Amino acid sequence: MEKDYIILSLEKEYPGYTGTEEWMIVTDLSKEELVARYPEKSKIWEISVIITTEMAKVMDRYQFNEKKHRIRSLETEESIDEMDQDFEDPNGEDITVSLWVEEALDTLPEDQRRRVYQHFCEGHSISAISRQEHVNMYTVRKSINKGLRHLREYCGVIPVAGKVVPNA
Repeated sequence: MEKDYIILSLEKEYPGYTGTEEWMIVTDLSKEELVARYPEKSKIWEISVIITTEMAKVMDRYQFNEKKHRIRSLETEESIDEMDQDFEDPNGEDITVSLWVEEALDTLPEDQRRRVYQHFCEGHSISAISRQEHVNMYTVRKSINKGLRHLREYCGVIPVAGKVVPNA
């Protein structure tokens, strides 16, 4: 007879789980049907959470999306960190607060200008900006990246080892 259930350890599936149940049973059978079909496992059914196969698919998809989002966040965070540096013009003058930078920032859409300014000029973290604006961190990172790409094109410079050089 083919099994019509799957038993999963809650402790292994969800590290840090502190509930009293030990097992998660994935099945489309009710608890009563499980007990009737498999009376020898009745002790397991008593210390289990029973979910449908459809719910298991939803949970699996959720975990997949969360993992994908974490990876994307890490990749984006690294690219932002690489760009988070003080820039100097070729003459050695600090341009982080100059009128030239302000003029360049004014060419950005409002959201990008505000986020780039808060992050690079005021030193706010991406998470602080996202909390303040009630948006997720990915949205803020994406906006800042887009703004920086535009600024590089507008200014005709690209960052190289803490300096700016003409954009080829």
